[in-house]
Amino acid sequence: MCVFPPPPPSADGDLPAAAAIGEPSRAGGSGKELQTLLDDLAALNHALLDIRSENSALHETLDDTQGRLQRTNLEVERTSTELANLLYSADSAVVFLDSQLRLRRYTRAALELMQLAGKYVNGPIAAVPSSLDDPTFEGDARAVLADLHPREAEIKAAGRRWFSRRIIPYSTLEGAVDGLVVTYSDVTSLKAASDQLTARGRQQAILASLVQRALDGMEV
Repeated sequence: MCVFPPPPPSADGDLPAAAAIGEPSRAGGSGKELQTLLDDLAALNHALLDIRSENSALHETLDDTQGRLQRTNLEVERTSTELANLLYSADSAVVFLDSQLRLRRYTRAALELMQLAGKYVNGPIAAVPSSLDDPTFEGDARAVLADLHPREAEIKAAGRRWFSRRIIPYSTLEGAVDGLVVTYSDVTSLKAASDQLTARGRQQAILASLVQRALDGMEV
């Protein structure tokens, strides 16, 4: 058995510093640092789990929102198709204009009054060839946009036809004004009947005047 001699004392008779009693070891310090690192990793892992959970919830919300958006788009597309079919099949002549008096859409009946071809859509209504004699149209349209009060007028068309033209504001669901709606109602028969009544009234007035004059002459 080998016995190592104790380390030699220092010049002042003390033991070396490494052998001093009560000094903390390097292994103890490294253990605390390792525990701190493990605690930090555990906290980071917990944070990552929270983030993953939040991302999962966010993806579910996005999927739900996307599904609702797709359903809304389908409903809007279906409504637009139904509206287009309704407008095309309507018997009344209707023309839709934007706030700049540009053509948006029209019903099939309006084709009998105006030469509404595809190239005129989104163009000024004044450029559309028409069989209507309506010199006050633009002024009435701008007046409706200015004061939002409907304007009506009787206008003459080719073929001795008469139409009642009505201009009203185009209102959105939010209540904003986004153009005009122009309707044309055929009043040819009513106009003819009105003219006949007017002519008959004039005739009766003339006849009454002649009778009155005759009576006045007889009295003399």
